[in-house]
Amino acid sequence: MYLRKAIGVLYQEDQLDIEVVARGVTEMSFLGNLSLSGISQKDPVILKSEVEEFLAKLKLKPENVVVGLSPDQIAFRHLSLPAEAEDNLEQVIRLQVMNYGPADPEEFSIEKVVQRGADGKTFEVDLYIVPREKIRRIIDLLRSIGLPPAAVTLTSFGFERMIGLAKLDTATPLFLADLDLNNFAVYVFQEGRFNYFKLAWINPSNKDMPHVLKEVERCASLVRLPEDVSIDIYVNVSDANWEEKLLDESYSFVRYAKEFSPFPDRITHNLKPLAVALQSLDLKRKSFNLIPAEWRERSSTISLIPTFVLAAGLILLLGLTLTRVYFQENAYVKMLDRTIQKIGKNISPAASQAST
Repeated sequence: MYLRKAIGVLYQEDQLDIEVVARGVTEMSFLGNLSLSGISQKDPVILKSEVEEFLAKLKLKPENVVVGLSPDQIAFRHLSLPAEAEDNLEQVIRLQVMNYGPADPEEFSIEKVVQRGADGKTFEVDLYIVPREKIRRIIDLLRSIGLPPAAVTLTSFGFERMIGLAKLDTATPLFLADLDLNNFAVYVFQEGRFNYFKLAWINPSNKDMPHVLKEVERCASLVRLPEDVSIDIYVNVSDANWEEKLLDESYSFVRYAKEFSPFPDRITHNLKPLAVALQSLDLKRKSFNLIPAEWRERSSTISLIPTFVLAAGLILLLGLTLTRVYFQENAYVKMLDRTIQKIGKNISPAASQAST
């Protein structure tokens, strides 16, 4: 029995990769996947029929749908602000977006992650910026094929979830290189949390591991890691052409992200769709979400966990009620017995005198 099922959709301009996961009482399960390619050339009616057939096989309703974007589809800005700016944080962010381009900030969908600096005197603010028009296109497309999204997020937060599930040693910074067809992104995770990424465009001349490792080194410098600190390097392979480049024994220290997948039986080396699905499994009202608040739809999914808690509470109350009634009746019977015995003692001498 599953407590919750969720659908992750990796969005790319001409392809959708859909994965479904579920969480039970003690474990998670991978239920299935579907890839839809050439979506710009297909009628939405045909795409919708494929999705409906896929969901029907899984006996699943199109709920808890989260869409994941890769880093090349989003603008990223990092701000280090003095603690005094906390009261005017929204205004500062608005100014930053205005500096990003000669457009009205209202034309962008912005999500932020704010953390207090280690010294307590600053706020570290990560801004993720996407044109609203792009978000609208994604929502309209997904709705047209029967997958109304509850959230649009970033694939890196799904990888953060996977790292947490695998209980990796978070004392060591983890660098994840996502090797795609035309670019690769380097994600940086410190203390188990995603806190930086760098996107690098590639061409045939630099499509090799030395170039990837140089970008990892640059990232380590940008996040100000000490030179003598050890790091873990993993790769996620979105483009199969990278496979042969990873077989070189010179890079034996580079590991596949598949090693920390919660479903090791799956043979694919591209975990981005799965990362999105795992994030959708834990979607909450305050989760990272690039869909503007006024465009969001409330999910009709009812979590079974509160239901189980309420049911257990009702059973407990019923048990206490029945137990109290039993003890009350038992005490009442004992009181009657004592009263009868007392009356009987008083009646016995009188009855004896009357008989004489």
